[in-house]
This record gives sequence, C-alpha cells and structure tokens, in this order.
Amino acid sequence: MNILEGRRQSEQGVVSIMVTMVLMVVITLIVLGFAQLSRREQVQTLDRQLSQQAFFAAESGINDARYTIFKALQAGKEVQEKDDCETKPQPPDNNPTPGNPYPADPRIDAANNVEYTCLLVTTKLPDIQQSLASEGKSVTIPIKPAGGLVNRIHINWRATERPASTTGCSTTATIPTTGSFPKNAAGGWNCPFGVLRVDIVPTGPGVIKRDVLLANQKAFFLYPTRVTHTQTVDYAGPRGAVRAMACTIDGCDIDMINVGGSTEYAMRFSSIYKGGTFTVSAKDAAGAPLRLQGAQARIDATGKAQNVLRRMQVRVSLLADGGVTSEQAIQSGSSLCKRFSVIPESKSFSIPGDIVGQDTTTNPLCKSATYNPPCTTKNDIVLALDISLSMRKQWETGTRRQKLNEVAKEFVQNTNVGILNNEAIIGFATDATVYQPLTDSTSALLAAIDKMPELYGTYYVPPLQKSNQVLTGGRLDANKVLVLISDGETTENKDLVLNTARAMKDAGITIFTIGINPDNLEYSYLQGIASTGKFTSAENEAALDNILRTIAEEYTCN
Repeated sequence: MNILEGRRQSEQGVVSIMVTMVLMVVITLIVLGFAQLSRREQVQTLDRQLSQQAFFAAESGINDARYTIFKALQAGKEVQEKDDCETKPQPPDNNPTPGNPYPADPRIDAANNVEYTCLLVTTKLPDIQQSLASEGKSVTIPIKPAGGLVNRIHINWRATERPASTTGCSTTATIPTTGSFPKNAAGGWNCPFGVLRVDIVPTGPGVIKRDVLLANQKAFFLYPTRVTHTQTVDYAGPRGAVRAMACTIDGCDIDMINVGGSTEYAMRFSSIYKGGTFTVSAKDAAGAPLRLQGAQARIDATGKAQNVLRRMQVRVSLLADGGVTSEQAIQSGSSLCKRFSVIPESKSFSIPGDIVGQDTTTNPLCKSATYNPPCTTKNDIVLALDISLSMRKQWETGTRRQKLNEVAKEFVQNTNVGILNNEAIIGFATDATVYQPLTDSTSALLAAIDKMPELYGTYYVPPLQKSNQVLTGGRLDANKVLVLISDGETTENKDLVLNTARAMKDAGITIFTIGINPDNLEYSYLQGIASTGKFTSAENEAALDNILRTIAEEYTCN
C-alpha cells in the first residue's frame, strides 16, 4: 500500500512540473509577443518621425533653390542649371564659390543627421504645365526650344477634378463653327472641360515686324468633344477657327501642325466655361521632342533623416507673375482724357482746349483738379518675422504663422512701397535670413513672405544683427525702421540681446516689437528691444490687425 501511494505521489509531482513548465512557456511567449509589438510600434513611430523630418529637409532644399532662382530673376540674370546632386554650404564670407550656383547650407539639424542630400534644378523641360482659372486672366508662356525648330505643338487640357464621364461633351458634328457658343447656364454647358482659347504669335529673331505679325498671329478655339483619337488644328489655317479636341475622362488632346517660320513663339491661353490645367510640348520636323526653356524650372530635392529618405519635385515659374496677364490695359465706360499737364505752382491740371467739355460732368479726368503736394519723407523698413515651429500653435482662425503672414502682406500693401518706402523681409528662428533685401517691389515682398520655411528655435540677436546690416546699407536720406514680430519665447542671454538693440537705437533706428503669444504676459525681451513706447502686445488677431495698421499709417505716403 505504501508503494502504491508513493508511486501516485510521484506521478502527481511529474504532472505538476509539466503544467508549470507549460504555463511558463505560455507566459514567456505572451511577454515576448507584447515586447515585439511594443518594439514594432516604436520602430513605426520613429520611421514616421524620420519620414516627416526627411520631408521637411527636402522642402528646405526646394525653398533654398526657389530663393536662388527668385534672386536671379530679380537681378535679371539667367537661371542656372544644376545637374549634380552635390550640395555645398555657403562659405562664411557669403560669396558663392565657383561652380556652386545654388549656395545654401543643406544641414537642417546636424546633431540628428537631418539634411537634404541631393538638389537638382532643370530649366530645359520636355513640357510646360500651368493651371488656368475659369474665365479668369490669361496665361502667356514662351515656346522657346533649347535646340531645333518647332514644327508641331501638342496641347493637353485636363479638368480641375477627374470627371466620371464625358457624356455632356459635344460630338465633332455638333460643335459650332460660326456664330456664338452656348450660354453658360443651367443645362447650357454640361461638359466637364471648358473651351480653350489659344493665341499664338512668332517672336523669334527677324519676325517682330508689323506685316509678319499680322500674317502669322493666330487665335483658335479648342472645343472639347467625345472622340478618342487625337485631333489637329492647322497653324496655317484661318484665324479664329473652332477645332475639336479629343476628350476622355483623363483629359483632352490636340496637335497644332504646320508650325514653322520662327525659332520661338508666344502662346496665350484662356478658358471659357471651366478652368483646368494645360500641358504644352513641342516636336521638330522629324518628330523628335524638343526641350523648352525660359518658362519654368523643375527643382528636385531629396531629404534625409538618419537612414530615411524623402524626395520632392516642384515646378517654379520663370515668368513675371507666373505668366498671368490682364485682359485689357485700359478699359473705360466713357471718354478718356489722357492729355494733360501738371502745374505745381497752382496745384492744378491743365486740360487741352480741344478735349475740354467732352465729358466734364461725369469723367473726372476731363476736369481741372487740385492735388496734394508730393510726399518727401523716405523710409527704409524691415519686417523681421518669427518663423519658428512654435508659430504653428493654433490661434483664433488659424495658426499664429498663418495670421502673421496675412498681416505682414497687408502691412506691405498699406505702406505704399515704391512711392518713397523701401522694405525688406527677414525670417528668424535660431538664425536669421534675409529673404528679400530692401526693394520698392510689392510683388517681391509678398513672394518673400510666402516662401519662408518653418525652423527650430527663437533667438533675437541674429534678426537684430541682420536688420542692422540691411538698414545701414540702405539709403542715407531715409528713416530706418524695424518691425519685429514674435511669440516672445527665447533662451538667449538677455544683456546680449538688449545691448544689440540699444546700439541700433543709438544709431537712429526706430524699433517696433509686437508680441503675439496670448500666454506670455511679460515679454521682457521684446519690451527691452523696442524703442520707447514702441512695444505692443496682441492678445487676439483683431489687436494684431490694428497694431500693424497703426504702424503702417505712420509710415504711409498719402
């Protein structure tokens, strides 16, 4: 009996050990599974973070190249190609090294290995792409091949959004060839593509002559139709002809044939009924594609964050205002009296006798009038704008940065740049960059505000020093004014900041500072930087509007 009892106890012990081992294995597998899931989630989170950093690095490369292109266009210089990936930082003396047409520091965050590793710029493209508003302003582009003669031009026309079908479009048999197009009313135009008007004129050497232009300037109306094979329009055909475009849900296509007689052309595009995007390419007489120059450049940047890469490609226009042109230079509903002389001594206009009385009751240009004496005070003004990442914080109708860009543009437009005021744009974070030196061009200032990136940190000494350099290099007979706007968060040595600002004020520079952080009630740095009585705090967006308008009124020539 004792032997059987001992055997039973021994068997129970073995079973207990086996159960314990199984439970240990199960628990171990569960722990390992959770650990693996945790590691996987950490890796995915890190990958997403690195991917975003690499994207921002590539975007920085795009912005650096855009700035260099913008400066070249502003100076009237040729935009340079960059066909190698190599990136070379700007040397300390700020003078570009030979063979380095795009000098900028590719390192975004050296400590964390964030940079852009490849930057390419191409100015000779296989096609030109441009968006076009519905019945808005025209877009004019040059057709200037890098080599060879234009014989055929292909036009592709796409809707703003890819349509589901083309059933609302006409057939080739029903397009109007004479008379007028249908009204754009309910049920009057159901095609997802608009009618594309194309004007083309030769502009090459030896053709800018009245008789040549009269004979070769053509206008065509390209009408969307439900056909699948590419249609043609003959450049040698009649002026003002309506021709069918072959349209599918992916877009419309047409070839302009028999184009010849000039090495260069200018084409103007405008839309009727609906906007969209057009693409233009060209071929020579042998059917070989031509590369087009002078209209757009393509920037290709690759960003890197540790071992993660992101690549971006964007196109930038090389044309003034992106090629957008007004439909009329002057339009008047009544007679226009354009011949007059100004007599400063009597502060009046003198209207020639042969046109006096034509429309003197309703047209003020046909009447004598007094005018205000001209302004004489010149102002050089620098807008120093905080572009740190803290400006991403939400405000009332958007982020602080979005509101800052809005009021900065309004300030530029309200201060009559170009009459007597010159202005400059500086963006700052841990460092400061002059995105637009002193200029009298409103459009250049507005473009500079739009192109500033988002960067890390907020330091005040760099923007003060950059502003001082810009203003002391400005006009000797102009007032020097700095308007610095920030959310008021910095870790710099306060004495260094205030001493830098004090030296500028002692040199005659008036400094306005504006704090736009509703949570910061002290603004000790910004108060110390400002000239006496020139610091203000914007607790909300409306207050910021009023502050900038008040400063603008002080320096506006009426």
